[in-house]
Amino acid sequence: MSAQPHQGAASVIDKTFTAVRAALFHPQDLAEYDAEYAEITATPVVPMAALDEFLTRWWHTAIVANRDRADWYDVVDTAGKLRAGELAGGRDLAHILAERGYQIPR
Repeated sequence: MSAQPHQGAASVIDKTFTAVRAALFHPQDLAEYDAEYAEITATPVVPMAALDEFLTRWWHTAIVANRDRADWYDVVDTAGKLRAGELAGGRDLAHILAERGYQIPR
C-alpha cells in the first residue's frame, strides 16, 4: 500500500511573509493584510510579538482560504454583510448554543 496525496488538499504554504501574502487571493484579504502590515511596521521599533501574531493569523487564514476558494469568497461576503448589519435577522449565539445543550455563564 502506498500513501497517496489527498485530492483537494491545499498545497503547503510556508510561514513567511512573502509566501502568506502570495497565497492570499481575495481583494479584501489583501487590502487588510497590507494595511495591518504597514501599521505594525510603521514604528521605529517593531514589536516582535505583534509581528509573530500577525504572521500566524494570516498564515492560518491563507491555509483555510485555499482549501476551497469559492467557499472563502462566500465567507468574506457573509462577514461583510454581518458587519454592515444586512444579516441582523438571525438568532443570537446564546440561543443556538442553548438548543444544543450548552449554557453560557452570565
